Amino acid sequence: MLRQLISCDGAKCMADLVDILQKEMESGIPSPIPDWYTFSTAPAGGKIGYDRCSNWLGKCYRTEKHDKPQFSRCSACKMAVYCSRECQEYDWKARHKKVCKHVAKQRKSMEHLSAIVGHMP
Repeated sequence: MLRQLISCDGAKCMADLVDILQKEMESGIPSPIPDWYTFSTAPAGGKIGYDRCSNWLGKCYRTEKHDKPQFSRCSACKMAVYCSRECQEYDWKARHKKVCKHVAKQRKSMEHLSAIVGHMP
């Protein structure tokens, strides 16, 4: 969840983020802002949070940056998000291929249901 609230793209690995949280928990004092963190200049409103790369089996910890284009989404299910073609290919073979069609079907069902409910008086 932390990776979705702030862009942690400057962290070298998840351990960097865990170290920050561990120090805060032990001391009870908020940690200083890491040198790698870049403040967002995006206006308020719109989507909240950053997408993180869905290639978690490949140990990709990248999140979107506020000054870069959004990550690309799976064209079939529109749920999986990837920082690069390499991450998409790795995740497809390792995990996403097994769930993509099911996720796409569920998403379409929810969109259809939302449309029906939206037209009710």
